[in-house]
Amino acid sequence: MITKLQFNICKLETSYRANSEIEDLNERVQENIPDVLQYSCLYWSNHVCSSVDLVGEEVCEYLDTFLRGRRVLYWLEVLSVMGRVPEAISALRKVIACRRRRMPCAS
Repeated sequence: MITKLQFNICKLETSYRANSEIEDLNERVQENIPDVLQYSCLYWSNHVCSSVDLVGEEVCEYLDTFLRGRRVLYWLEVLSVMGRVPEAISALRKVIACRRRRMPCAS
């Protein structure tokens, strides 16, 4: 997922219009965001947290890099154009909670 995320993934002409004002947004999403990336953006937190007992320092480092870098904004952009921003809140809460409980990450 991380390597596929990019700025302005749907090649919108401007960011000054609301998603609801973009007539062909659904077509752009289908053209520019593969199904596997859509799925990954929606459910990555479930997968990370479902096997959290097996998670090591390397996964923690990837999470930290993702959550502190610009790609988290690209992830939010994908969810936004998909009309699924509320899932971001759930995903972040899930990752933070399972990390606090079980992940042996250095803080």
